[in-house]
Amino acid sequence: EAEIDEIGFDESLYEKLRAVRTALAKAEGVPAYCIFPNQTLEFFTRLKPTSIEAAKKIRGVGEIKASTYLPEFVRLIAAHEKAGK
Repeated sequence: EAEIDEIGFDESLYEKLRAVRTALAKAEGVPAYCIFPNQTLEFFTRLKPTSIEAAKKIRGVGEIKASTYLPEFVRLIAAHEKAGK
């Protein structure tokens, strides 16, 4: 099984995910890490889940965050991948 650090890191995707997180946090009046911590965004960037079920397996994603925030992140990842970055 590959270590997470061995999987490629997509900087442009990470920045897009951070922007979405920042916007959600601002809209809700909470710190960005309350949406998802940096480590979870890094996992999203490396693993690129394109379904809610796949993303729910990532550390830092619980049921409440999954139903509240995941759809937007999964859509962004799928669009990013489809566009070829």
